[in-house]
Amino acid sequence: TNNIDELLARGKLAYRLGANTMLGLTYLFADIDNGYDAFSLDNTRETYSDEPGQDAQETHALALTLDTKLSAGINLHALLSGSQSDVIYGFDEDWSYVGIAPGEEYSSTDEYRRDYDRYTLDVRLQSSDHGRILNQTTAWVLGVYSQSRDEDLARDYTYNPGPYSSALNSESTALYGEINSQINDSLRLIVGLRLENWRNDFEDSNAITGDTDEYLKGGKITLEQLLTDQHLSYVSLARGYKPGGINADPDVAEANRIFDTEYNNALELGLKSNWSTHFSTAISLFYIERKDQQVKSSYAEQDPNTNAINWIEFLTNAAEGRNQGIELESRWAITDKLNWRLSLGLLDTEFTDYSFQTDDGEVNVTGRDQGHAPNYSAATSIRYDFTNQWSVLVEVEAKDEFYFSDSHDLQSEAYELFHAKLSYDTERYSLSLFGRNLTDEDYGTRGFGFNNDTRGIYTGFGHTQLGEPRLIGLEAQYNF
Repeated sequence: TNNIDELLARGKLAYRLGANTMLGLTYLFADIDNGYDAFSLDNTRETYSDEPGQDAQETHALALTLDTKLSAGINLHALLSGSQSDVIYGFDEDWSYVGIAPGEEYSSTDEYRRDYDRYTLDVRLQSSDHGRILNQTTAWVLGVYSQSRDEDLARDYTYNPGPYSSALNSESTALYGEINSQINDSLRLIVGLRLENWRNDFEDSNAITGDTDEYLKGGKITLEQLLTDQHLSYVSLARGYKPGGINADPDVAEANRIFDTEYNNALELGLKSNWSTHFSTAISLFYIERKDQQVKSSYAEQDPNTNAINWIEFLTNAAEGRNQGIELESRWAITDKLNWRLSLGLLDTEFTDYSFQTDDGEVNVTGRDQGHAPNYSAATSIRYDFTNQWSVLVEVEAKDEFYFSDSHDLQSEAYELFHAKLSYDTERYSLSLFGRNLTDEDYGTRGFGFNNDTRGIYTGFGHTQLGEPRLIGLEAQYNF
């Protein structure tokens, strides 16, 4: 039932208005008609659902760009874009069929129909080579950004007394700037700043309303030091934010309707090196303090009259969190025909202060790893060119176990996936035979900390969704 059926089309036009002015137009169309119900009571790829629902979307989007030279030292870049999307997301809530557990079962569906309208405007001035300041050492950018997004929701749920609707409007306006200053031949300073006003307004058919209006600020300072012609080091201090908002789900309690802005304070150290023309590496260490960390919380409620399990998800705030780790990338041309790539990430995360309330009392997860944060993730590939046209690529990716959610303790298992690709390339066209997850590994991508199985009257703990099984495909490309 969870098939993939997607069509994407894009067209571009470019028009030169004058010697120094270029106008661009892009149109995007997306038509998505995927099946949905990937849930299984047995944690397999086979579902018992008799009303599986769908995951569908139709999007039209336009973008207009203008690039012009205002003077010998100043360039103007402007982007105006808009999109309209109709989205349907529906599923069989009981994951089963009528008759699977007589006397204990329930049967319900849930469908969300959303209309999205989004508009953005981004206008920036930036220096050319002749517009640098401070004795021609410093390039600069100054811009203004505006966004408006409307989301209209209509929900049909079996156990709701009637149809539900809501409207959410989000608007933001920001001023931003950056300077890039070459202090001397080997030292560069980059400073960026962003000031933003973010607003949300919400109302629904249950007469619930909510609004937020806040001013946000973020920025960064980076120093880059060229140690030698082959080695570049850097240190960066940054303050980022993720704006707060409003949970639009009708089942969310009023106390959880609004969530706050998350702020991140980050320190990063790095070294980029070209050891030779054949071998390069990049390594970085980072430490992030997360204030009012936004977390996806959830809980399940059982209706005593219908046996239905109502799954409620919402964003909320943990008091504090901490992320730290190291990332490594390398490329090595072992011979003219053999190339090796490697990327490795080691991650340590922790809630330094987070507890939440459930029907069974308070749950404290202070000191626990954050959700979807494996301690290691890695990918490596070997490419061998038999001739100028024929090549083979073999890839391996690996990921450590991780918690599926911040609100329960269900975990994935560590896994490794193997992929391969055989290609024939010419100047005009290419043909490829590829395989993903060649060993047909079962691995979890999402997990739920409750049991929805009426056959056992909700005994046991948790359900998982499996990732992509073995996939064999052909790919062709032609360059006109």
